[in-house]
Amino acid sequence: MELASITKRRLYWLSFVKLIVMPMAGLFYLIPVSDEVKTVMILAASCPVGVTGSLFALRYGKDAVYASELFAMSTIISIVTVPFMMLFC
Repeated sequence: MELASITKRRLYWLSFVKLIVMPMAGLFYLIPVSDEVKTVMILAASCPVGVTGSLFALRYGKDAVYASELFAMSTIISIVTVPFMMLFC
């Protein structure tokens, strides 16, 4: 990850949406399953983006560098957000 990647606000915004907003705003609360299953679903949704996005971007000629930056940034930020989501659950 280039040092310039750290200054890109959009990477932080997308990571925030993926790691915090989506799991908390998901429809997991409406599904009639046990609390343990809901906890697992929320924690799985709060994990960082996968490297598959970078591979698809590379395969289909899109911006693979940006996809890789998003993958790296969300992985680094998830060091803080995943324990937070565990406390939330």
